[in-house]
Amino acid sequence: MSLALEAPTEHEASRDPAAVRQWVEAWNSVSGLPGEIASESRQWRRLGTQRLPVRLTLSSVEDVAAWAGEAIRWERACQRRRKLTERWPALGHAGVLSRQFDVLADYADVDFERLEIVNDSLRSREFNYGTHLVIEHVDRPLEDVKNFKQGLRQAISFALADDADADEKRFEILQALVKRLSSKEAKDHAWRDLVLDVRQHVEFIARELDHDGVEIEVYRSGAGKSGGQRQKLTSTCLAAALRYQLGGEDIGVPRYATVVLDEAFDKADAEFTTMAMRIFEAFGFQMIVATPLKSVMTLEPFIGGACFVHIRDRKNSSVLMIEYDVERKTLRLPGPDAHSGVPVPSGA
Repeated sequence: MSLALEAPTEHEASRDPAAVRQWVEAWNSVSGLPGEIASESRQWRRLGTQRLPVRLTLSSVEDVAAWAGEAIRWERACQRRRKLTERWPALGHAGVLSRQFDVLADYADVDFERLEIVNDSLRSREFNYGTHLVIEHVDRPLEDVKNFKQGLRQAISFALADDADADEKRFEILQALVKRLSSKEAKDHAWRDLVLDVRQHVEFIARELDHDGVEIEVYRSGAGKSGGQRQKLTSTCLAAALRYQLGGEDIGVPRYATVVLDEAFDKADAEFTTMAMRIFEAFGFQMIVATPLKSVMTLEPFIGGACFVHIRDRKNSSVLMIEYDVERKTLRLPGPDAHSGVPVPSGA
């Protein structure tokens, strides 16, 4: 890559010789940076022969990053990209990672590793036939958040300065931030909620890839998706996240596999209930589900036992154990229990 340095003209040198001299000296004194600076002699009518830097030649992307002051971020992004493509080779051919430089360069190490493990869980289970999901983190371009963070950085940058003027400037920046954060005006309330709630600063994108890394679908939100698609996406990501939280880094069965869902599937239809249970089952979880009666028949193929709980007057409760037919994968529903007096409704 060759970049023209836009060397000054004789007219510019005559008008401001000190500035031109400073520019030439700055380029001639460059050290510690890669690349080659080429100079040429210019014959000027009034100023005579002058040798000026005219071209910067860089041989690699690493050279460009070094000149841009981004060498550390570039190296971190490259290392993470290599790590991801070694783990999931298909990502190297999908063009997915090439669009996520900021994420690869700036994501905190602990968060990057956690997201990597969640994606490993997602890859180990099919989302649709022959596909799996990959979750990406993207910073949202929010101007208020950007300015807020810039103000904090400016205040911190003067913290160690032993200078009265710097202390005064730091105080002014912090005073302005504190004043707005404590304001009771509606617009400042909205601003405060935005800049302090980090959940609003990022967006998670799910990409559906096939075995070759070809992108099949992108899920930025539930917009434009059917209810079933949204529910399946949510359940899959939830199961993968739980799989990491409860199971650690191994791909096998979680070390702690019990998940309790209270009033599960009370507003879901049979199709979604079946789909969600299959997802949790695929990730190796043991489900303990408190569910309304209408979902019992749908859950029968996924359970190994059940009990019916009855509460009288919000004070006294009784439990009736229900046997499970392993071969038929159905509950053996008895008649009224002689001891507790609790009738078991049909389908309970």
